[in-house]
Amino acid sequence: PVQGVSSSPAVTAHDLTLAAYSFAKLGFHEPCVFLAIARGALSVARDFTARDLQMLFVALVRAQYYDVDLLDALALQAQRRIAQFSAESLTLTLRAMAYLGMANSPFFTRSVTQLPRTILHFRPIDVTMLLNAFAAVQVRSLALFDVVTPFIMEKAPMFTPSDWISALRAYSSFGNRDVAFLSTLRLHLAIPRLSLNQVCAVLVDCSRLSFSSLSAPLVEAAMDKVTPEGSGLNADTAVQMYAALLLLGHSPGSVPDSYVSSFLGMLSSHLRGCIKASSLSLRSVVSLCYAMLLVPPGIGRNNDPFNEHPIEALVLLERCVHEASAMSGEDRLLLQIICQALEMLPWNRAALQSAHRLRLLETANLPMQSNVPVPLFMTAVGHLVPLLGSAVCWELQPWLLSSSSAEEAMSPAASAQKSDQ
Repeated sequence: PVQGVSSSPAVTAHDLTLAAYSFAKLGFHEPCVFLAIARGALSVARDFTARDLQMLFVALVRAQYYDVDLLDALALQAQRRIAQFSAESLTLTLRAMAYLGMANSPFFTRSVTQLPRTILHFRPIDVTMLLNAFAAVQVRSLALFDVVTPFIMEKAPMFTPSDWISALRAYSSFGNRDVAFLSTLRLHLAIPRLSLNQVCAVLVDCSRLSFSSLSAPLVEAAMDKVTPEGSGLNADTAVQMYAALLLLGHSPGSVPDSYVSSFLGMLSSHLRGCIKASSLSLRSVVSLCYAMLLVPPGIGRNNDPFNEHPIEALVLLERCVHEASAMSGEDRLLLQIICQALEMLPWNRAALQSAHRLRLLETANLPMQSNVPVPLFMTAVGHLVPLLGSAVCWELQPWLLSSSSAEEAMSPAASAQKSDQ
């Protein structure tokens, strides 16, 4: 089949597209089949239409087939056909290219130049897919938000709760605290319709943008979905909500009559009674440890466990040390950022008093990845947004980490700029 497809003059670009898409959709992902399709596609690359390119990219993603020469040829042809892409084809192509890690493709920036024309035909799902594709590869463009944010404000009544959550995730991934977008989100997000997991997702993303205006309605919606004892509440979900509320400036017992304070106290009591450090996912351990080190417990009545954190931060740190090999690159990077962040927060004495606990990570020789991709770096930096401000997080990259991993996690442009200086 390799020789037949690659050498037959009767096989057109559209035929190869249909073959690749059909095989991928049926789950037939044999490498030899897609190798033959790749060889044939290279010889007719200039004949692919915009629709063909979108289908072929989607097929390659489904088959998880990666061929550098083929992807470069398809990306070049996509740039030539940029004006022919429909709204759906454009967003699906960008999402597939993001999945394939083609962050350096000029097609991303070329697509931004076409947005004023194509966005007129976008649906809410197209906008959220577009934003998350750019966020996945951290292609940052002010022009993108100059076009997308006014569109979201204009079409806000058409957005479903899922659309709002997806858009918020993209803005938080960029660390873009867009006041216009957040104000529109606050007015149009139907919070009572959210599930508990969706409430948790919104809280986490709001904490990354230091947007606390939704805390009270989100907590009220969460309280309607759980019992006062917290029964039916997943431990990891409870941890994520607890950490997010702490980072938003709330603390248990700080205002006794507050919905948020009462909910935090309930979460703390529930977590204290039903979990141990070993029962949490590592992602939850890192998030909870970070929030607890930076935010002290609320000041309430003496010896009132309702106002205390649910678990000792030292226990969480010890688990991070013992299970260092199982941690993801993002989690390791976040822990390393915590070490530097504590020194940048002199106003938080509780954090400074806890800083010595993080030295356990250094003495245990916690392995840190030296080639952390930029998206992972930016996601980890997103946890610092409530404390440093979204506007300065990108500029503070060289100072957040003192190790070589930070330098290598920076974009090539930033690294080149630093070398010139």
